[in-house]
Amino acid sequence: MCVCHEGFYGLDCNLEKCDPPCVNGICVKGKCICFDGWTGKTCNEKECSILCVNGECKKDENGNEYCKCFAGFYGKYCTESLCESTCMHGKCVNNQCLCFEGYEGKNCDVPMQI
Repeated sequence: MCVCHEGFYGLDCNLEKCDPPCVNGICVKGKCICFDGWTGKTCNEKECSILCVNGECKKDENGNEYCKCFAGFYGKYCTESLCESTCMHGKCVNNQCLCFEGYEGKNCDVPMQI
């Protein structure tokens, strides 16, 4: 049985200990390295309080939070999707038109034949 040096634990004493322990990160040389989206000494603070559906939460030079949308999306929370053209009888989702019932075609402008 190993007797670990201070700051280490585990069967082989190869796991590092942070005090206090990391919440959303890993302990490296006694310091918490936070997972993406987390900050603080123990990685217990969210970097941003807003949810960006199709984008990443960022902070400007004044500390104000905003969403930086992924390509093809826009809007305050990146919930709106861009399509090459207007969806006449449908909704734009992930850069393509999803047609309402009874319509088809790239722009949802063609009535379906019954």
